[in-house]
Amino acid sequence: MNGLTDLLKKKIPEVFDELQTNGILTEKTRLKLVKVCISDLVERHGFYPSNTEKVVLAKNLITIFPQLKVQVGGYGEGFEHLYDPASHSGFLEMRLRNIRRKLEEVQRRYRRHKRSRDVGPSSVQDEGDDSDIKECINLMKKLRPSAENISSIKSAMQKTFTSRRSWISKHSPTINQIFQEYPRFLDIPTL
Repeated sequence: MNGLTDLLKKKIPEVFDELQTNGILTEKTRLKLVKVCISDLVERHGFYPSNTEKVVLAKNLITIFPQLKVQVGGYGEGFEHLYDPASHSGFLEMRLRNIRRKLEEVQRRYRRHKRSRDVGPSSVQDEGDDSDIKECINLMKKLRPSAENISSIKSAMQKTFTSRRSWISKHSPTINQIFQEYPRFLDIPTL
């Protein structure tokens, strides 16, 4: 923690001045604080520091600057706006995500998956042809929701997902048109 205090006094002394005079940080100063802290964290632990390291940094910041402690509804320890380990959110995590966004592919721990723009029936997800999809749609229209039919209806809905999504995105049908084509949306709320 002493190392962090020294680093902050050296790189951004205005944080101490601003908190002492105003009692709060402006957005610009908070951004500088987060930027310097994350730069140091990345230097020491890489682009993917552990949750423990991020929690320690957030707690140290609250210890150094007690004015930054924020408890929403009386819950938490007051550092969660800087980094919340439960939801993986907060100012520190957002800065890390922005840094990772600009990394080269070889520096990434996780690879980006390119999304296909073609979501029609010919995409990889839906290997059935048009006749199979039409059969599934007809099956869904004919079957009434019951304990025996629910698995068949759900299976047909899964098989038609890609073509249904493509139809909705390309043709922008009204809600009534969607319900006419896929009436089980009205009968089975879990769909």
